Amino acid sequence: MQPLDPLAVPLEGVRLLEASAGTGKTWTIAALYLRLLLERGLEVPEILVVTFTQAATEELRERIRGRVRDALAVAEGRKGDDEFAAALLARAGPSEDPRQRLVDALARMDELAVFTIHGFCQRVLQENAFESGALFDAEVGADERDLRREVMEDFWRRRLYGASAPEAARLLEEWKDPGSLLRQVGGLVGPEPVELLPVVDPPAAERARAAAHAAARREWAAGREAVRGVLESGVLNRTSYKPEKVARVLAAAEAEFGATAAVAQARFGAGVEPVDGEFGPGMPALDAPEGGEAELFQLLTPERISRATKTGHPVSEHPFFAACAAWLGAEAEAVRARRVALLREAAGYLAHTLEARKSERRVLFFDDLLLHLDRALAGPAGGALVERLRRQYPAALIDEFQDTDAVQYRIFRAIYADAPASALFLIGDPKQAIYGFRGADVFTYLRAGRDVDPRAGRFTLTHNWRSSSPFVQAVNTLFARVERPFLFADIPFHPAVAAGKGDRAPLEVQGPDGFRAPAALSLWFLEREEPAPGKKPGKPRTLGKPGTLGKGVAQERAAAACAEAIAGWLELGEAGRARLEGRALEAADLAVLVRTRYEAEAVRRALARVGVASVHYSRESVYASEEAGELALLLSALAAPEDAGLMRAALATRLLGRGAEEIAVLAADEEAWEATGERFRAWAADGQAHGLMAMLQRVLEESGAAGRILAAPGGEGGTEDEQLRPESEEELVRTGTRSEDGRVGR
Repeated sequence: MQPLDPLAVPLEGVRLLEASAGTGKTWTIAALYLRLLLERGLEVPEILVVTFTQAATEELRERIRGRVRDALAVAEGRKGDDEFAAALLARAGPSEDPRQRLVDALARMDELAVFTIHGFCQRVLQENAFESGALFDAEVGADERDLRREVMEDFWRRRLYGASAPEAARLLEEWKDPGSLLRQVGGLVGPEPVELLPVVDPPAAERARAAAHAAARREWAAGREAVRGVLESGVLNRTSYKPEKVARVLAAAEAEFGATAAVAQARFGAGVEPVDGEFGPGMPALDAPEGGEAELFQLLTPERISRATKTGHPVSEHPFFAACAAWLGAEAEAVRARRVALLREAAGYLAHTLEARKSERRVLFFDDLLLHLDRALAGPAGGALVERLRRQYPAALIDEFQDTDAVQYRIFRAIYADAPASALFLIGDPKQAIYGFRGADVFTYLRAGRDVDPRAGRFTLTHNWRSSSPFVQAVNTLFARVERPFLFADIPFHPAVAAGKGDRAPLEVQGPDGFRAPAALSLWFLEREEPAPGKKPGKPRTLGKPGTLGKGVAQERAAAACAEAIAGWLELGEAGRARLEGRALEAADLAVLVRTRYEAEAVRRALARVGVASVHYSRESVYASEEAGELALLLSALAAPEDAGLMRAALATRLLGRGAEEIAVLAADEEAWEATGERFRAWAADGQAHGLMAMLQRVLEESGAAGRILAAPGGEGGTEDEQLRPESEEELVRTGTRSEDGRVGR
């Protein structure tokens, strides 16, 4: 792999560009776009750019438009600080007119071919309906979860309602409802076929189960007294084989293996032979033993008997113990075989019925767009479709390639892999593919790396333009210590080169020697708990002093340490002793990245305890928030101001802030209650006349809600309603600013 020179990388063939965070990926895409315009002579609609979100398409459109505009300014002598554009324009031949090409390109910016992957597939299918065999007038939906749920409910009814009582009991024991079954089989039905392992033969497993049970019954009938003697002899460890437990084990064995032939035949089928010495009606189970009962039967296996035999005594080798272990194994295998078979049956029904219903209803979802184009490219008319797409888009730049799955890569490879005159640039960060975000498949990225020429096809962006030099050096040091920090040999760590842009206005803290930048990267270690006086220390979980630290305690301590550090930074900023970009450090400059919403809540609580408000950016829907529930109560009351119950509920919300006693007094005063109703009706009329936002603004102002909510812990997030959706699995806590009384606002 070699460093990328955007002026020198070939503009044909397949090229894989690895771009870590902050290395100028979007700038590089726009630069390559400019070269394709000027050096390859391609027109604006001939350069395909694909990314993975609608927001990213808008950003790329703006960046490409700006890049072309800046290059035109350089060509016309109006801009002189764009070294890349100047170098590119200087390479133009005497007969070329790059300025005119840029003018023409700017005039055609509305024809930019920048799409999401699904938007690209939909466009191709619609424009090539005959070659692709796609439904021309199909409606495209974003989410097929409702349809999947409908299909699985149908399967559940078909499978459960016609089942025997034992079979239905087993089904309900494993999956309580269609939703739980769908959660397990849903991942098996998607763009790429998934094979469910292991391959099982339920009838064979049931026969083996019955045979193992019969063998255990025979050994029990012949040797129950000998087994009793072993368990009651006193040679077994009394921790596991206490007398009362031994009595329960023997009773369970008699109930399971002392069954009559008729009972066993009812359970396992007519092929079960009677066993000499049988007596008693027995209580056969319908399934493998579970919970405590399963643990009781484990005490009858050779492994447990051997482990519990006291030193100096021979280990019993009675054949019943081996037969019992074989039966437990056969029981577990039969249950697993039934479970796998039903999952495979449910997955098959889901896949087949989904396809049929989509066709009947003439609807496609995002994954269907990928599948249909993939099939079309591999189908009988695929060759003609490939040639048409190569003519239409001689060059393609695939942004965020680390989020690509096997189907998406197969589509682009089918179009461009065997086309030397075409250009395909795959731009992404393989390190991010490891986490599988947005359906990414790290093995697809690794395959793409193997598919390109290792010397001329793989490049890396080396300079980090975002972070400070000390931070880049710290990260390099951290990851360079490990031979394979990302596990895969095909994803090596490439030390970044600090471009210095992040050094222009660093964070500085005043110390004895004046203002200096603090450490760029610090690692904190929590001290483990020491045992209480007189208490035996627990087994250490890591090297060092005895003692352990529970997860919950560790989380709270980490959050508290984080909050105290933030409060300390803010105090330094208020005192003029911490500055960023030449000004005092502010709370809005600080953020905390956590993995889960539970950790985010822990940080928010800790920040509130030290008087720092915060805003939580989360993947959770805003409609699931407490604020949304209270707003719904208010809107319900405004929609029906004559409903006294709804008005009471709205008054009790944090938005209107009335307590129970205050509401009771208000309701008892007919004149005051009527005045309150008039205010609700006035708010509702305002909403009808001027819209929802104007009405809510009036409610906030007249009720004093803004100040009341801001004064509460986490209030800033409540007023701004900032539960957003970041493009990562992590969650973010942003801090607010502190006021004189310790409360915080912006």
